[in-house]
This record gives sequence, C-alpha cells and structure tokens, in this order.
Amino acid sequence: MSVIYIDMDNVVVDLNRAVVERVNQIMGTNHKPEDTKDWWWSNLGVSQEFLNDILCEPYIFEEAKPMVGAIQGINRLKDYGLDIVFLTTPHYDSDYSMEEKKRWLEWKFDWFDPYKNLIFSGRKGLVGTRDDYIIDDSINNLKGFKGLSICYDAPWNKEYDGIRFDNWRDMVDYIIYLEVLSIFN
Repeated sequence: MSVIYIDMDNVVVDLNRAVVERVNQIMGTNHKPEDTKDWWWSNLGVSQEFLNDILCEPYIFEEAKPMVGAIQGINRLKDYGLDIVFLTTPHYDSDYSMEEKKRWLEWKFDWFDPYKNLIFSGRKGLVGTRDDYIIDDSINNLKGFKGLSICYDAPWNKEYDGIRFDNWRDMVDYIIYLEVLSIFN
C-alpha cells in the first residue's frame, strides 16, 4: 500500500482560523478567516513580526480546531490500510510548535505513533516515492514531490494547476478510487 504524507497547517488543522481569531482577540478587530488572502495574513493589518509572535505563543497549535472532515477522512484512509505520515513544517521560532503538533495528533488519532506517523521538515521533496501521495496547501511542497501531489485548496494556492480538492470527503474518495485501480494494474 501507498504512503500518504499529509501536511498539518491548513490541511488537517485550521491554523488560519486560530491566527485570525487571536489577532481579533488582541486587536479588537472582526476579521473573518475566509477573508485571508495569503499565508502571512497580510489583510489583517498587522506586521509579520506581530504574526510571528502569535505563532510563538503557547497553545496556538495545540488548541487549533481540525479542518472540517479531516479527522474522519484520515481515519477512513487509515482504515482502508494506507500508511499515514504527517509531514509538517514546524514553526522553528516557536518553543512550542513541535510538541504541540505532536500532542494534537495524539489527542485526535488513537492509532497515532510519533515514531511512525510524524516527520518534521520544511523540505518535503526529500520523502516519498512515485507510488506515494502528498496532500499539502503549499505549491512549493507539491512541486518537488516524487509521487502524486494533491493540493488542498486555499486562497494562496489558486495558481496551482494540478489535482485539487476543497474538502476531505471528495479527496478521500479519490485516493481510495486510485488505490482500487492500482490493485488491478
């Protein structure tokens, strides 16, 4: 069976919503997560340094909510027999990012083992074979992957012209369909 490498931020975990809500809380603003136009939240009217400070706060990753359908979809892929590996870039400036991401996964997935199901790296093209999948919202991470790249739709990746999904249900159906087809080839 194939390995599915899955990004966390804004694919599994709604980090965008967590950051926008934290900015609103601090600044007394009323921004909506769906108004985000790019990865560094330039539409919020705060500096990148201010946003970096938010990403370095304790609990910003740990308390973030899952993306709609992500938990169910990933469990369905796991139940189908696929090897799930979370491949995520930590926020290296943060003292909390890696531990909080690991804990989040432990709380959400009873089968999760950080020694088998988690890789921290900003160089995602280093992993995978042509038989594997990557699900990510970053075009740069999708371009360097050796296997099948699947873009999880976000405002900052609209120019990506490959396979794209905006919801977990359809994406999981597609992956399982491809796996069924591969059995007969």
